[in-house]
Amino acid sequence: MFRSQGLRALAATCLVALSAAPLSASTVTFTGDPTTDFAVASTVTSQVIANPNSDPTGTYQGNFGTPSNLTDYNPYTIYTNADSTNFYVGLVGPNIQGNLDFANLYFSTDLPEGSTVGFEANNSRAFIPGVAGYYDYTASSGIVLDDTSNSSQYATEFSVPFSFFTTDPLGLGFTLATTDVQLRLSQTFGYSVAGGSTAYGEGRFGDFSPAATPEPSTLTLAGLAAFACVIPIARRRQQGTLAA
Repeated sequence: MFRSQGLRALAATCLVALSAAPLSASTVTFTGDPTTDFAVASTVTSQVIANPNSDPTGTYQGNFGTPSNLTDYNPYTIYTNADSTNFYVGLVGPNIQGNLDFANLYFSTDLPEGSTVGFEANNSRAFIPGVAGYYDYTASSGIVLDDTSNSSQYATEFSVPFSFFTTDPLGLGFTLATTDVQLRLSQTFGYSVAGGSTAYGEGRFGDFSPAATPEPSTLTLAGLAAFACVIPIARRRQQGTLAA
């Protein structure tokens, strides 16, 4: 279960169009604009939308139960892609509720286990979902964050080398990836948790392996092409157990 805290107003969904100009494999360019950096045909694009049942008086609750495609905070778009070296994530949405510039991202290195390793992207920390504590990482890990959020828009780009998932360089103790790596849950720009096969299909937010094509998410995959792309932001995660 995830804890949440009360916040104010919220509205509007964020929809962003994809174009299909492929980028070069193994080339990462952070422009600060995920909508441009992820304009690649093979990108998996998913929407996290505003909860229509949020209390308009400003008392919002995070997801305490099953993750979904709803947020009680800022709606946003998730982009994922990969090349032979890195798993890329891009996050972008309107800044409706401020002071929520963070992304906590949960990956699976073994699909039957669910989420096996997570990142507090804005804090440069890795953790095991459902286990207290975290592990700091530095630039030498190869993990990259580009956060260009401002008063009107949240925008985060995040990259993790596949070697992190196959070797566990920090000694966290998660199951090492032998095939695909999947972005499974997102707690981003607010405390609601997005995810689940009901909302996004078995591919969740993107299922990649080095030099392979993605498994489509229920909420969009625009074809097959070259690999490339970008990465998200984060601040801190709420402690809790995680099942999805």
